[in-house]
Amino acid sequence: MAAFQASHLAKQPELRMGNLFQPQEVPQNTTPHIPTIQGISLVPVNRLPDRFRSIFSYPLFNAVQSRCFEPVYNSSNNLVVSAPTGSGKTAILELAICALFRELQQGTYKVVYQAPTKALCAERKRGRVP
Repeated sequence: MAAFQASHLAKQPELRMGNLFQPQEVPQNTTPHIPTIQGISLVPVNRLPDRFRSIFSYPLFNAVQSRCFEPVYNSSNNLVVSAPTGSGKTAILELAICALFRELQQGTYKVVYQAPTKALCAERKRGRVP
């Protein structure tokens, strides 16, 4: 089982939630590159197949999601994510569901998601990204 502790990222003053989880701008006169935050290369959503991209309404996964991308989407191992509220754990779960759908044969199946709050369940049912 893999574990990722993201709380240390949010504790540093220069890495407050508003800055840590937002991609950095690429300077105009340089070759475009994948932004990095604290040494974590942000994963572009377009690495997913077309049928899954519309689930995520942003071009890049944030630092926590990017760090978890490989073990969640390209592995069948268990994973525990400990990260602050608002860090993108719900998107990590949705990424895991995408990985499961990728592996399953076409057919009828259901996924049950139990969220810690009724409001989060209602947001996800409406299809809004928290």
